[in-house]
Amino acid sequence: MPFPPNPYIVGKTIRDPNKFFGREHEFSDINDSLQNNEQLILLYGQRRIGKSSVIAQIPEKLSQKLSTNDFVFISFDFNSLDFNDEENLSTQKILSLIAIGIIENLETNKQVLSHLAENIPTNIEIFSREFLPTVYQQLGNKKLVLLWDEFDVLTERDTELDTYSNNFCNYIIQQKC
Repeated sequence: MPFPPNPYIVGKTIRDPNKFFGREHEFSDINDSLQNNEQLILLYGQRRIGKSSVIAQIPEKLSQKLSTNDFVFISFDFNSLDFNDEENLSTQKILSLIAIGIIENLETNKQVLSHLAENIPTNIEIFSREFLPTVYQQLGNKKLVLLWDEFDVLTERDTELDTYSNNFCNYIIQQKC
């Protein structure tokens, strides 16, 4: 008797919900954490087990579980950073790129937010003191959820980059973005 076809795809992030199977327990845990206003949810595990696929599925899976659209999900992949350009590794530059990602995915007044994002590289305080409050104001009662994929690339690069990754991680922890 032949084995049924394996529904799992190895090697690339699964973005199509019709090709994604399982992990219901993880989505339930994530849903519970968001409903309980958790500030940080960390999804970790060995390489190549589907973390990126889970992150890609969160908006779809949770919108099915939730009775309302209380959350706005914004994805950012840290693999998009150019590690050959030291300027791209500064906390200000990373925050600016995250801000641009937020702007691109929101249906809000992009002009005000774009002006703030442009100034983050010269003044890091703009991100937490002006940019995020403006985003929250425009979202109304909805909550912003930042889905960061490949966050570990900041800490797994050469030791020369430790300063950059530590600065960024410390900033995030201090701000509780």
